[in-house]
Amino acid sequence: MKHFITKFRLPVLALILSTLVITVDHLTEQAIALYLQDSEGFKEVTPFFNLVWLLQTTSLLVSLALGLIIGGALGNTFERLIYGNVIDVLDFYVYGYHWPAF
Repeated sequence: MKHFITKFRLPVLALILSTLVITVDHLTEQAIALYLQDSEGFKEVTPFFNLVWLLQTTSLLVSLALGLIIGGALGNTFERLIYGNVIDVLDFYVYGYHWPAF
């Protein structure tokens, strides 16, 4: 039993972390949507930064892409806070040329 726990400790931690990211992302989106509900779809935070989140998106493909970007960014943030670095696991390459690992 101890070997089983040791062997699957990191994958379980990754699943717990991904669940946490999904939960935090959902709660953040709901809070921002509530904050922006009486606006024109955006709020100026600073002269160089507006808060729009996903409210102006009408494309399913763009929504999915933004969801992946946001989820990845949050996941990297949590990894940096927990481990002190970001763990890259995907390394794509063709004919000796490598895409940056992520």
